[in-house]
Amino acid sequence: MSRYTLDDSAGEDAAFVITINYDPLAESPARIFMVAGELLQILQKVDTLLTASVDEQIGSRFVIERIESGSLRMRIATLLKAVDDDALKSMDWKKAVGKYVVKAKYFLLKKLENCEIKSKADLDGLAHDIRILAEQTNVLRMPAYRMVQPLDLAGSIVGLGKSLEGLKTGESIEFYSGDGSARIEKDNMLSQDYVEELLTEKTIVNTVDRILTVKKPDFLGDSRWVFKFSGTLYEANVDDVEWLSRFRSGSIDIRPQDSLHVTVKESFRYGSGGVLISQKNTILYVRDIVRAKREMTLGLPYH
Repeated sequence: MSRYTLDDSAGEDAAFVITINYDPLAESPARIFMVAGELLQILQKVDTLLTASVDEQIGSRFVIERIESGSLRMRIATLLKAVDDDALKSMDWKKAVGKYVVKAKYFLLKKLENCEIKSKADLDGLAHDIRILAEQTNVLRMPAYRMVQPLDLAGSIVGLGKSLEGLKTGESIEFYSGDGSARIEKDNMLSQDYVEELLTEKTIVNTVDRILTVKKPDFLGDSRWVFKFSGTLYEANVDDVEWLSRFRSGSIDIRPQDSLHVTVKESFRYGSGGVLISQKNTILYVRDIVRAKREMTLGLPYH
Protein backbone atom coordinates (compact mmCIF):
# COMPACT_ATOMS: atom_id res chain seq x y z
CA MET A 1 0.00 0.00 0.00
CA SER A 2 1.38 3.43 -0.92
CA ARG A 3 2.32 6.10 1.59
CA TYR A 4 -0.50 7.85 3.44
CA THR A 5 -1.08 11.60 2.94
CA LEU A 6 -3.46 14.12 4.48
CA ASP A 7 -5.69 13.57 1.45
CA ASP A 8 -6.45 10.18 3.00
CA SER A 9 -8.14 11.81 5.99
CA ALA A 10 -11.52 10.30 6.79
CA GLY A 11 -12.83 13.63 8.01
CA GLU A 12 -13.94 15.21 11.27
CA ASP A 13 -16.30 12.34 12.18
CA ALA A 14 -13.33 9.96 12.15
CA ALA A 15 -11.36 12.00 14.70
CA PHE A 16 -11.34 11.16 18.39
CA VAL A 17 -9.63 12.29 21.58
CA ILE A 18 -7.79 10.14 24.11
CA THR A 19 -7.15 11.56 27.58
CA ILE A 20 -4.97 9.82 30.15
CA ASN A 21 -5.82 11.02 33.64
CA TYR A 22 -2.86 10.47 35.94
CA ASP A 23 -1.24 11.71 39.12
CA PRO A 24 1.54 14.11 38.03
CA LEU A 25 3.35 13.58 41.36
CA ALA A 26 3.43 9.79 41.06
CA GLU A 27 6.72 8.06 40.35
CA SER A 28 7.92 7.11 36.87
CA PRO A 29 6.18 9.77 34.76
CA ALA A 30 7.62 8.18 31.60
CA ARG A 31 5.19 5.29 32.11
CA ILE A 32 2.33 7.55 30.96
CA PHE A 33 3.91 7.94 27.53
CA MET A 34 4.46 4.17 27.38
CA VAL A 35 0.76 3.66 28.17
CA ALA A 36 -0.17 6.16 25.44
CA GLY A 37 1.99 4.39 22.86
CA GLU A 38 0.73 0.91 23.71
CA LEU A 39 -2.89 2.11 23.79
CA LEU A 40 -2.62 3.68 20.33
CA GLN A 41 -1.01 0.50 18.99
CA ILE A 42 -3.85 -1.72 20.22
CA LEU A 43 -6.50 0.75 18.98
CA GLN A 44 -4.79 0.65 15.59
CA LYS A 45 -5.11 -3.16 15.63
CA VAL A 46 -8.79 -2.76 16.53
CA ASP A 47 -9.19 -0.52 13.48
CA THR A 48 -7.63 -3.23 11.31
CA LEU A 49 -10.29 -5.68 12.52
CA LEU A 50 -13.05 -3.14 11.94
CA THR A 51 -12.04 -2.07 8.44
CA ALA A 52 -11.63 -5.73 7.41
CA SER A 53 -15.34 -6.24 8.13
CA VAL A 54 -15.99 -3.80 5.28
CA ASP A 55 -13.09 -4.64 2.97
CA GLU A 56 -9.81 -6.38 3.82
CA GLN A 57 -7.98 -4.12 1.38
CA ILE A 58 -8.73 -0.98 3.41
CA GLY A 59 -5.82 0.16 5.55
CA SER A 60 -5.94 2.71 8.35
CA ARG A 61 -3.45 4.85 10.21
CA PHE A 62 -3.63 7.30 13.09
CA VAL A 63 -2.18 10.80 13.06
CA ILE A 64 -1.74 12.80 16.27
CA GLU A 65 -3.13 16.23 15.42
CA ARG A 66 -2.61 17.82 18.82
CA ILE A 67 -1.27 17.09 22.32
CA GLU A 68 -2.50 19.16 25.25
CA SER A 69 -0.92 19.63 28.67
CA GLY A 70 -2.40 18.85 32.08
CA SER A 71 -3.66 15.32 31.69
CA LEU A 72 -2.13 13.79 28.58
CA ARG A 73 -4.75 14.61 25.95
CA MET A 74 -4.32 13.61 22.29
CA ARG A 75 -6.55 14.38 19.35
CA ILE A 76 -6.25 11.59 16.79
CA ALA A 77 -7.20 11.77 13.11
CA THR A 78 -7.87 8.63 11.07
CA LEU A 79 -6.38 8.14 7.59
CA LEU A 80 -7.83 5.49 5.29
CA LYS A 81 -6.62 4.05 2.00
CA ALA A 82 -7.80 1.16 -0.16
CA VAL A 83 -5.62 -0.90 -2.48
CA ASP A 84 -8.51 -1.18 -4.94
CA ASP A 85 -11.48 1.22 -4.89
CA ASP A 86 -13.50 -0.87 -7.37
CA ALA A 87 -15.43 -2.68 -4.64
CA LEU A 88 -16.51 0.66 -3.12
CA LYS A 89 -19.41 2.71 -4.38
CA SER A 90 -17.92 6.21 -4.42
CA MET A 91 -15.00 8.38 -3.43
CA ASP A 92 -16.94 9.39 -0.29
CA TRP A 93 -16.40 5.96 1.30
CA LYS A 94 -13.61 7.26 3.58
CA LYS A 95 -15.97 9.47 5.59
CA ALA A 96 -18.50 6.66 6.02
CA VAL A 97 -15.90 4.06 7.00
CA GLY A 98 -14.04 6.52 9.22
CA LYS A 99 -17.23 7.36 11.10
CA TYR A 100 -17.95 3.65 11.48
CA VAL A 101 -14.55 2.69 12.97
CA VAL A 102 -14.73 5.50 15.55
CA LYS A 103 -18.32 4.62 16.45
CA ALA A 104 -17.40 0.92 16.82
CA LYS A 105 -14.41 1.75 19.04
CA TYR A 106 -16.66 3.89 21.24
CA PHE A 107 -19.22 1.07 21.32
CA LEU A 108 -16.57 -1.43 22.46
CA LEU A 109 -15.07 0.86 25.10
CA LYS A 110 -18.50 1.78 26.47
CA LYS A 111 -19.28 -1.91 26.91
CA LEU A 112 -16.06 -2.28 28.90
CA GLU A 113 -16.78 0.82 30.99
CA ASN A 114 -20.20 -0.57 31.93
CA CYS A 115 -18.83 -4.09 32.56
CA GLU A 116 -21.30 -5.53 30.03
CA ILE A 117 -19.09 -8.37 28.73
CA LYS A 118 -19.71 -11.26 31.09
CA SER A 119 -20.35 -14.22 28.78
CA LYS A 120 -19.66 -15.71 25.36
CA ALA A 121 -23.13 -14.53 24.35
CA ASP A 122 -22.08 -10.95 25.18
CA LEU A 123 -19.05 -11.28 22.88
CA ASP A 124 -21.21 -12.76 20.12
CA GLY A 125 -23.71 -9.92 20.56
CA LEU A 126 -20.94 -7.33 20.36
CA ALA A 127 -19.66 -8.87 17.12
CA HIS A 128 -23.19 -8.85 15.70
CA ASP A 129 -23.74 -5.19 16.64
CA ILE A 130 -20.42 -4.18 15.04
CA ARG A 131 -21.44 -5.93 11.82
CA ILE A 132 -24.66 -3.88 11.79
CA LEU A 133 -22.57 -0.71 12.14
CA ALA A 134 -20.44 -1.86 9.19
CA GLU A 135 -23.55 -2.50 7.08
CA GLN A 136 -24.79 1.00 7.86
CA THR A 137 -21.80 2.48 6.01
CA ASN A 138 -23.48 1.28 2.78
CA VAL A 139 -20.20 1.67 0.89
CA LEU A 140 -19.87 -1.72 -0.82
CA ARG A 141 -21.21 -2.35 -4.30
CA MET A 142 -21.85 -5.94 -3.20
CA PRO A 143 -23.07 -5.81 0.43
CA ALA A 144 -20.92 -8.66 1.77
CA TYR A 145 -19.96 -7.28 5.17
CA ARG A 146 -17.93 -9.68 7.32
CA MET A 147 -18.51 -10.50 10.96
CA VAL A 148 -15.66 -9.60 13.30
CA GLN A 149 -14.84 -12.90 15.02
CA PRO A 150 -15.51 -13.00 18.80
CA LEU A 151 -12.06 -14.54 19.31
CA ASP A 152 -10.45 -11.52 17.61
CA LEU A 153 -12.57 -9.16 19.71
CA ALA A 154 -11.47 -11.03 22.82
CA GLY A 155 -7.83 -10.57 21.78
CA SER A 156 -8.42 -6.83 21.39
CA ILE A 157 -10.03 -6.62 24.83
CA VAL A 158 -7.07 -8.41 26.42
CA GLY A 159 -4.68 -6.12 24.53
CA LEU A 160 -6.50 -3.03 25.80
CA GLY A 161 -6.15 -4.31 29.35
CA LYS A 162 -2.43 -4.96 28.93
CA SER A 163 -1.89 -1.47 27.48
CA LEU A 164 -3.20 0.02 30.74
CA GLU A 165 -0.99 -2.00 33.08
CA GLY A 166 1.28 1.03 33.56
CA LEU A 167 -1.55 3.01 35.18
CA LYS A 168 -1.90 3.21 38.96
CA THR A 169 -5.08 2.87 41.02
CA GLY A 170 -7.40 5.80 40.38
CA GLU A 171 -5.81 6.69 37.04
CA SER A 172 -7.84 6.20 33.87
CA ILE A 173 -8.17 6.75 30.15
CA GLU A 174 -11.07 8.54 28.48
CA PHE A 175 -12.21 8.22 24.88
CA TYR A 176 -14.16 11.09 23.32
CA SER A 177 -15.86 11.17 19.92
CA GLY A 178 -18.99 12.59 18.34
CA ASP A 179 -20.83 9.52 19.66
CA GLY A 180 -20.02 10.12 23.32
CA SER A 181 -17.34 9.34 25.88
CA ALA A 182 -16.11 6.25 27.71
CA ARG A 183 -13.91 6.18 30.82
CA ILE A 184 -11.91 3.08 31.73
CA GLU A 185 -9.64 2.28 34.67
CA LYS A 186 -7.11 -0.53 34.73
CA ASP A 187 -9.07 -2.42 37.38
CA ASN A 188 -12.16 -2.48 35.13
CA MET A 189 -10.43 -4.38 32.32
CA LEU A 190 -10.87 -8.09 31.69
CA SER A 191 -7.90 -10.39 32.24
CA GLN A 192 -6.70 -12.80 29.57
CA ASP A 193 -7.67 -15.79 31.70
CA TYR A 194 -11.19 -14.41 32.25
CA VAL A 195 -11.74 -13.78 28.54
CA GLU A 196 -10.43 -17.24 27.65
CA GLU A 197 -12.87 -18.76 30.15
CA LEU A 198 -15.73 -16.98 28.37
CA LEU A 199 -14.72 -18.52 25.04
CA THR A 200 -13.78 -22.02 26.22
CA GLU A 201 -16.13 -24.89 25.41
CA LYS A 202 -13.72 -27.78 25.99
CA THR A 203 -10.45 -28.20 27.89
CA ILE A 204 -8.07 -31.11 27.25
CA VAL A 205 -5.18 -31.79 29.64
CA ASN A 206 -2.32 -34.20 28.91
CA THR A 207 0.72 -35.11 30.99
CA VAL A 208 3.59 -36.25 28.77
CA ASP A 209 7.37 -36.54 28.66
CA ARG A 210 9.17 -34.27 26.24
CA ILE A 211 12.72 -33.32 25.33
CA LEU A 212 12.79 -29.56 24.94
CA THR A 213 15.74 -27.54 23.62
CA VAL A 214 16.44 -24.52 25.83
CA LYS A 215 16.25 -21.23 23.95
CA LYS A 216 15.68 -18.72 26.76
CA PRO A 217 15.81 -19.71 30.44
CA ASP A 218 14.07 -17.70 33.17
CA PHE A 219 16.66 -16.67 35.74
CA LEU A 220 14.38 -14.52 37.91
CA GLY A 221 11.22 -16.59 38.15
CA ASP A 222 8.93 -13.93 36.69
CA SER A 223 8.28 -15.38 33.24
CA ARG A 224 8.08 -18.58 31.21
CA TRP A 225 11.02 -20.48 29.84
CA VAL A 226 11.23 -20.53 26.05
CA PHE A 227 12.18 -23.78 24.34
CA LYS A 228 12.16 -25.24 20.85
CA PHE A 229 10.16 -28.39 20.23
CA SER A 230 9.63 -30.01 16.86
CA GLY A 231 10.94 -26.89 15.11
CA THR A 232 8.61 -24.42 16.85
CA LEU A 233 8.79 -22.22 19.94
CA TYR A 234 7.39 -23.79 23.09
CA GLU A 235 6.81 -21.71 26.24
CA ALA A 236 6.39 -23.26 29.67
CA ASN A 237 6.42 -22.45 33.35
CA VAL A 238 8.72 -24.61 35.46
CA ASP A 239 7.07 -25.84 38.68
CA ASP A 240 9.89 -28.18 39.75
CA VAL A 241 10.89 -26.01 42.74
CA GLU A 242 13.84 -28.13 43.87
CA TRP A 243 15.39 -28.22 40.40
CA LEU A 244 14.82 -24.47 39.91
CA SER A 245 16.52 -23.70 43.21
CA ARG A 246 19.60 -25.67 42.16
CA PHE A 247 19.61 -23.99 38.73
CA ARG A 248 19.41 -20.47 40.15
CA SER A 249 22.08 -21.16 42.73
CA GLY A 250 24.47 -22.14 39.92
CA SER A 251 24.60 -25.84 40.83
CA ILE A 252 23.15 -26.73 37.42
CA ASP A 253 24.83 -25.49 34.27
CA ILE A 254 22.66 -25.02 31.18
CA ARG A 255 24.51 -24.14 27.98
CA PRO A 256 23.23 -23.03 24.55
CA GLN A 257 21.47 -25.83 22.63
CA ASP A 258 21.21 -28.07 25.70
CA SER A 259 17.85 -29.78 26.17
CA LEU A 260 15.78 -30.81 29.16
CA HIS A 261 14.02 -34.14 29.50
CA VAL A 262 10.84 -33.10 31.33
CA THR A 263 7.41 -34.24 32.40
CA VAL A 264 5.02 -31.51 31.32
CA LYS A 265 1.32 -30.86 31.77
CA GLU A 266 -0.19 -29.42 28.58
CA SER A 267 -3.60 -27.76 28.88
CA PHE A 268 -5.48 -26.89 25.69
CA ARG A 269 -8.57 -24.66 25.62
CA TYR A 270 -10.88 -24.99 22.62
CA GLY A 271 -13.73 -22.73 21.60
CA SER A 272 -16.59 -22.95 19.14
CA GLY A 273 -15.88 -25.11 16.10
CA GLY A 274 -12.80 -26.66 17.75
CA VAL A 275 -10.74 -23.46 17.44
CA LEU A 276 -7.69 -23.54 19.72
CA ILE A 277 -7.94 -20.57 22.09
CA SER A 278 -4.85 -21.15 24.21
CA GLN A 279 -2.23 -23.66 25.28
CA LYS A 280 -0.60 -23.57 28.71
CA ASN A 281 2.44 -25.73 29.44
CA THR A 282 3.67 -26.45 32.96
CA ILE A 283 6.83 -28.48 33.58
CA LEU A 284 6.16 -30.66 36.62
CA TYR A 285 9.55 -32.41 36.81
CA VAL A 286 12.92 -31.99 35.13
CA ARG A 287 14.19 -35.54 34.60
CA ASP A 288 17.56 -34.95 32.99
CA ILE A 289 19.74 -32.58 30.98
CA VAL A 290 20.51 -33.68 27.42
CA ARG A 291 23.77 -32.05 26.45
CA ALA A 292 24.17 -30.72 22.92
CA LYS A 293 26.93 -32.18 20.77
CA ARG A 294 29.74 -29.70 20.53
CA GLU A 295 32.61 -29.78 18.05
CA MET A 296 36.10 -30.10 19.50
CA THR A 297 38.59 -27.39 18.61
CA LEU A 298 42.35 -28.07 18.74
CA GLY A 299 43.31 -24.47 19.36
CA LEU A 300 45.78 -24.51 16.44
CA PRO A 301 46.77 -21.09 15.08
CA TYR A 302 45.23 -19.94 11.80
CA HIS A 303 47.60 -19.58 8.83
